[in-house]
Amino acid sequence: MIKFEWRYHSKQLSFIAAAIVFFLSGIFATKGSYGGTDVNINSPYAITFFLNLLSLLSLFVLTIFSANALLRDLEYKMSELIYSTSITKFQFLFSRFTGIILAAFTMLCFAVFGMLLGLSLVDAERLGTINLWNYIYPLSIFGIPNILFGASLLFAVSILTQSSTATYVTGVFIYILYFVASMLGNSPLMANSSPTGAENNLLPVLMDPYGILGFFAQIKFWGVVEKNTQLVPLQGNLLINRIFWCCFAVTVFLIVYKIFSFKLIPARKKKQKNILEENTALIKYKPVLISASDIKLQWSAFLAKSKLETKLIIKGIPFIVMMILWVGMISITLSEELFSGIFDTSYYPSTGLIISTLLAAKIGAVFIIYYSAEVIWREHDVKISGLIDSYPVSNAVVFLSKCFALGILIIIFTAINILLGIIFQAANNYFRFELQHYFSLFYYSGLPLFLFAVLALFIQSLVSNKYLGMVLSALAIFIALKGESLGIEHYLFRYASAPELMFSDFNAFGHYSTAFNWYMIYWSSFAGLLILFGLLLGKNGKGITFKKQIKSLRVRFNKSYKINAAVLLIIFITSGSYIFYQTNVVNEYMTAEEKLQFQAECEKKYKSFSTLPLPVITSVKTNVDLFPEERKYHVDGTYILQNKTEKIIDTVLIGVDHEVSSSKIMFPKAKLLKHDSRYNYYLFKLDNPMQPGQQTAMKFSIDVLKTGFENFNSENSILNNGSYIELEKYVPFIGYSNAYEIVNPSLRKKRGLPELNNKTKLEDYKPQIYNRINFETIISTSADQQIVTTGQLKKTWSKNGRNYFHYKEKDPITFMFAIASANYRVIKTPHNGIDIKLYYYDEHYYNTGKIINALKLSLDYFENNFGKYQFKEIKVAEISQYRGAATAYPNTLFFSEKVGFLLNQSDTSKVDYTFLTAAHELSHQWWANQLEPADV
Repeated sequence: MIKFEWRYHSKQLSFIAAAIVFFLSGIFATKGSYGGTDVNINSPYAITFFLNLLSLLSLFVLTIFSANALLRDLEYKMSELIYSTSITKFQFLFSRFTGIILAAFTMLCFAVFGMLLGLSLVDAERLGTINLWNYIYPLSIFGIPNILFGASLLFAVSILTQSSTATYVTGVFIYILYFVASMLGNSPLMANSSPTGAENNLLPVLMDPYGILGFFAQIKFWGVVEKNTQLVPLQGNLLINRIFWCCFAVTVFLIVYKIFSFKLIPARKKKQKNILEENTALIKYKPVLISASDIKLQWSAFLAKSKLETKLIIKGIPFIVMMILWVGMISITLSEELFSGIFDTSYYPSTGLIISTLLAAKIGAVFIIYYSAEVIWREHDVKISGLIDSYPVSNAVVFLSKCFALGILIIIFTAINILLGIIFQAANNYFRFELQHYFSLFYYSGLPLFLFAVLALFIQSLVSNKYLGMVLSALAIFIALKGESLGIEHYLFRYASAPELMFSDFNAFGHYSTAFNWYMIYWSSFAGLLILFGLLLGKNGKGITFKKQIKSLRVRFNKSYKINAAVLLIIFITSGSYIFYQTNVVNEYMTAEEKLQFQAECEKKYKSFSTLPLPVITSVKTNVDLFPEERKYHVDGTYILQNKTEKIIDTVLIGVDHEVSSSKIMFPKAKLLKHDSRYNYYLFKLDNPMQPGQQTAMKFSIDVLKTGFENFNSENSILNNGSYIELEKYVPFIGYSNAYEIVNPSLRKKRGLPELNNKTKLEDYKPQIYNRINFETIISTSADQQIVTTGQLKKTWSKNGRNYFHYKEKDPITFMFAIASANYRVIKTPHNGIDIKLYYYDEHYYNTGKIINALKLSLDYFENNFGKYQFKEIKVAEISQYRGAATAYPNTLFFSEKVGFLLNQSDTSKVDYTFLTAAHELSHQWWANQLEPADV
C-alpha cells in the first residue's frame, strides 16, 4: 500500500511541479551566501542552514499533498469500496501518512540534487570538499523530523474533518503561528531579534518545532573554520528538541488512529417539515426566451453571482479562522515593529511607522493562493459545473464575479489593517491618525494583491488540476516578490511589482508614488489581458484538456475581444515603454552582473592612475540650488588644489560619481586629454606643471536629476520635503577612487582582477587626497524650507520666491558637507558659550528636550575628558527615515525620524537610546573630526 501511495503521489502534476520548484531552488541556493563570503557554498553550515529553511517551506507542499491524497476517496466516492476491503485501519492510516511523508521528503531530495548540480556553476574558490554526508546528515536531523511534525498535524485535520478547507487553514495557521512564535521568541531569523538572543534557554529552543533556534544555539560561537568543516552536533538542547517533536508527531498519529472510525458514517437525516396539502391547479409550461446578449440580464446575473461568491467566501468557520490568523499576524507584526526595537525600545506609533510596517506584510498572498483555487473549483468540487455552464450568462459574468469576490476579500484585509493601525495608535494615546494616508493603503497595498488574485485565477482557469494550479500560483507570486534573488531584477519582468514603497512623515510616499503609479498602469493592463483570456477559457473549463482550451480560445476570440485586447495591449506597451525610457535611458540601469562587470572594467582601466602624484583639496566653495518640487539640484563649485608631494604634477585625473546626471570640469591653463563618459573620468594635462607646494584653482558644475524610477539612494535624496544629500560624495573627486572596487575575492578572481589590498603599510603612509579644507557655501531652496549643513550660518535672505542660506566655517574641517532641506521647526539654546540648534519636523516634538539635554551633558563630559569643542555651535537636523540611522558631520548631526525623534523613552527602566545616539554622534566631533586614524 505504501508503494501504491508513492506511485499515486509521483504521478500527480502538482508533485512534478513541486519537484521542479525544489530542484531549481537547490540550484539557486548555490548562488547565495550563507554565513559570509568566507564560508564555502557547500560547507556543512550552509547546507544545513538552507535545508532547514527549505523544510519550513515544505509545509506548503505538505498541505497540498495532504488535501489531495487523504480526501481523494471522498471526492471520487471510493470510501464505500475501501472500507469494505480487508485493509485494516492501521494499514490504511499508516500507508496514507507514510505516502505524504515520502512525497514531501522527496521534495527535499530534489533540492539536494539541485544543490549538487549547482556546484558546477560556482567558482572553485567558494567550494570545499564535496561530501554526501554533509547533505544526508541535515536531511536526517532536520528534514525528516520537520516533515513529520507538519505532516502529523495536517494528516490529523484532514483525516478527521474530511475537509480540504480545514486542511488549507491548518497549513496557513502553522506557518503564521511559527513566525509569530519566532518574533515573540526572539529567533535570529527575525530582523528585530535582540543581540542577547534566547538560543541558549531550553524553553524557547524546545518550543521551536523546526529546530532553527536549536541550530543557531549550537553554532552561535562558530568561526569560519568551524562552519566550513563541522556538522552541527546533535546534542544538548537541539537533541532534546528533535526527540520532543518526533514524539509529538508519533503521538498525534496515535491519537488519530484512536479517534478515526474506519467505517462509513451515515448521513444525518434532516427533520422533514409537514407540508400542508392545498388544491392547486397545474400551471401550463411556457418557455421563456432568454438572450445571452441581454445587457440587463447579464448585469443582474453579475450582481447576483458576485453576491453569492462573496457570501460563500466570507461565511463559515474557515473565513473566521483566516481573519483571526490575519489579525493575530498583523497585531504581532505591529507590536514587534513598534515596541520591540533595539535594546527593547519602543516607538511612538506614528502613522508613517505603521503604514511602513503594513506595506511590508506580504502574507496576504498566501490567502490569495488558497481562495483563488476555491472560487474557481467550487462548482466542480460540488458537481454542479455542468449546470453552471448551461446557464444563459456570459463567461464574463462568471469569471468577473470571482474577481469581484476576491477584490472584496482584499478590501476586508486592508480595512482590518487600517483598523488595527488606528487601534494601536489610540491604545497608546496617539490620536493623529492621518486617515488620508491610511486610506491610500487600499491602493498601495490592495491593488498589487488584487493583481496577484487575477494571476492566480487565470492560472487556475488554465490548468485542469487544482493542486497544480496552487503550486504554479505560489511559484508565480514568489517569482514576482523575490525575483531579484532569482536573477529577475527589472520590475518590468516581475508581475505586479514596483520599486519598494517607503513612507516618511516629511514626504509621505513622495516620489515613490510616481514610479508606482506607472508600474500599476503597466501591470493592470497586463492583468486586464489575463482577465480577457480567462473569460475565453469558459465558465469553468474543468475536465477539458489544455489543448482543447487553447483551441477554444481561437474560436471565441471574436471582434469584441480583439478590440479590448488591442486597447489593453496598447496601454501595456505604452506604459512599459515609458517605464523603460525613465529607467534605462534617463537613468543608467544595470543588472547586478553588469554592475560587477562595470566595476571590473573601471578598475582595469584606471587603477594604474592610483600611483600618480596628485594635488590635495585645501578649500571648497560651492553655490548649491535645490529644487525639491522638481527633484533636482545644481552645484557650482571651486576647489583650491595644492601639491603637497615632493614631485612635479603635470597630469591630473578627475572623477565624478555615476549618480551625477551631467558634469563640467574647468581647469585654467590645462588641456583636456580625455573625457570618459562611461566611467565619468576627466584626464587633464597642465600647461604649467604644479611644483611642490604650488596651488591652483579648479572650477566645476554638476547637475543631479531624480525621476523616481532610479534605484533610490538615501544619501542622495532630493525630495518635496525632507531632502538629504551627502554632497561630498557627489562633487568631483581627485584621482582614482577605489570606492567601486569589487571586494569579494572570488568575484575578483573570476574577472581577472588581482588580490585586493588597499591598506597602506605604516612605513609607507602618505597624506590622503582629502585633507582638512576651508569650507564655504551658499545654498538656495524652496520658500517654505530651511537648509542645514556643515559650517556656521552667516546670513539668510529670500529672493524670487526662494530662500538662501550662507554657511562658512572659520577653521579647517574634514572633507564632509551634507545638506538637509525641509520645512523645519527650530529650537535654539545656548550652553557654555556654544549654541545648540535643533531642527525637527513639526509633529516630532516628543524627544526634543531629551536630545538637547543629552547634547549638553555629553558636551560637558567630552570637553572635560577629550578637550575643547572646536566649533561655536552644534546643529541637529531630523531627516527622513529613509536614511535609517544617524550620522555626524563637522558641527552638524543628522538623525532619522525613527532613530532620534520617534523613540518612546517614557519607560526609564530601559536603555535611553535617544541619549545614547546623541552622545555617540557628538563624540565624532572629537573622534574623527579632530583625531583621524591613519588608513593602515
